[in-house]
Amino acid sequence: ADEVDLFEIVVSNLAQQTIADNEHVELFNVNDTIDDHAVKEEEDKYSPQNLMDRFILGFGDEESENPDEELSLAQRLRAKISKMVKIRKGLTVDSGAADHVMPIGWLIMFLVVKSVGSIRGLHYVAADGTRIPNKGQQLIKFMTMDGVWVDIIFQLAAIHKPLVSVSKLNESGYKVVFDEDRSYIIHKRTRKVINMRKERGVFIIDAFVPKNPEQGFKGRR
Repeated sequence: ADEVDLFEIVVSNLAQQTIADNEHVELFNVNDTIDDHAVKEEEDKYSPQNLMDRFILGFGDEESENPDEELSLAQRLRAKISKMVKIRKGLTVDSGAADHVMPIGWLIMFLVVKSVGSIRGLHYVAADGTRIPNKGQQLIKFMTMDGVWVDIIFQLAAIHKPLVSVSKLNESGYKVVFDEDRSYIIHKRTRKVINMRKERGVFIIDAFVPKNPEQGFKGRR
């Protein structure tokens, strides 16, 4: 997607997110009870304006070149999106993966540090039995097509596409739902929702990252 397409998609998805998240709250609370005040808080939290504000805060606000000029919301969104790039192939959500794993050199804008696995010389085993060494880790901060910000620590290895581990998501408090009608990931405490799409039998998260994180993550997410 180019910058204009992404702008239109994000704005459209944010505007519809109230309905979507209310559906997720209902699904999540099938066996739980939630009072009217809590429901109202959720509705306010996921109102289109609040979602827009959260998207802007993910990068820190944009400053106009002219101090006397106040940027509109659309201008602020376009300015942010112009600094983003889509993660190639997306993030494959894999129920068989033992860890979140990113191909080496895939996202060079994020700092690579040593991991427990790389220090201990640990390896992953591919489907064909090949041993793949752990080469460190990266904290990847990305935005979904719905304007939701997510932070995940990925291990680095010589694989061909990014993998998101279902078991690791579960350990981090997420519930993963695979369904023909709608597939999504929801955090049990924060209700943060990450939507997935199905492509050739594989579930994928479309994700975008800043071209230069140092210009980006100034505010809370």
